[in-house]
Amino acid sequence: MVKKDAEKIGQRIRAAREEAGMSQREVAREDHLTAAYVSRLEAGNRVPSMDALVAIGEALATTGLVLLTGSDLHTCPFCGREP
Repeated sequence: MVKKDAEKIGQRIRAAREEAGMSQREVAREDHLTAAYVSRLEAGNRVPSMDALVAIGEALATTGLVLLTGSDLHTCPFCGREP
């Protein structure tokens, strides 16, 4: 994954977090992550694992697939399976 992709994912995480009215600390606490890690993800400085995306998605009432792709399609654009 390239930095540009990490930045897009970070933007989607931030937007979902703000829409949910949660702080980075609250998201991190839900997922047993650190607020610093969530901050780095939002800034596009880190590429999240799929496990982290799924956990963050659950905390923000969305899916890891939406955070990854920006799409709410019901099938994975990579493998064609349903999430």
